[in-house]
Amino acid sequence: MHFSRVRSLAISGLILMIAGFNFLAAPAAAATGLFTFGGCPEVQQFLTPPSALSPAGQATGEPKSGAEKPAAKGPQGEISLLIDISRHTLTVLADGRPFKTYPVCVGKPSTPTPVGEWRIVHKSLSWGGGFGSRWLGLNVPWGIYGIHGTNRPQSIGRAESHGCVRMHNRDVEQLYSWVALGTPVRIVGEPKLPPRFSPRRLKNGSVGPDVVQVQTALKALGLYWAYADGRYGAQTARAVSYWQLLRGLEANGELTPELQRQLRSDAEAAASGSKSSA
Repeated sequence: MHFSRVRSLAISGLILMIAGFNFLAAPAAAATGLFTFGGCPEVQQFLTPPSALSPAGQATGEPKSGAEKPAAKGPQGEISLLIDISRHTLTVLADGRPFKTYPVCVGKPSTPTPVGEWRIVHKSLSWGGGFGSRWLGLNVPWGIYGIHGTNRPQSIGRAESHGCVRMHNRDVEQLYSWVALGTPVRIVGEPKLPPRFSPRRLKNGSVGPDVVQVQTALKALGLYWAYADGRYGAQTARAVSYWQLLRGLEANGELTPELQRQLRSDAEAAASGSKSSA
């Protein structure tokens, strides 16, 4: 069975299969073992303790380190952030429209910034040192990553960080005054695995950048509409099962390294077909 010939028919079946599920629900709780794949473990001493997090991974406590400055006049409407790794930019969106763009520093190849769809779950003030004057933590499940200031302004516009997104202190201070806990943050670029990352079987409960690769491929095929958040939950497993059915494979909702490569190949072929027909 050729995937491209059945895709249009498959979508209607998928809609019936997933009816009743909320694809815009908050991401699942972060898994334990935060430092398995990367991030900044030295940040932990500054963060809201785990007891202040709700089961959905949303911060419920107040930001540490004193009172915030009054909010600067900023974007109106629903605010979200778009970080483009290749362009080294962070754009504030208001109701989906660009409001302001800042230059940023992103992760170097050995410690890449995590591509995916996240939310701000921590806000803290005045850490100083390499974290600058503000911290906006993200709910990445395999490490501690965030948006913060820096004492190395010469790194802005480059790929030099340990995976976090660095900003000029004046810029992150302005951004901090505009965003609230729960603000969506989308990081775009090619989802890359850290060096020496070992291929593995993915199944319900897996977390990591390889899960983002799977979710991104499923989205490209029109089979997955939830967050690309690195958490292999029921919705991801269900989309994988449907892809397996279309491929004539055992629909167990799990992916071996070989099946992951096949899934990404299907997604690349679908993307190439879309470009050629445009």
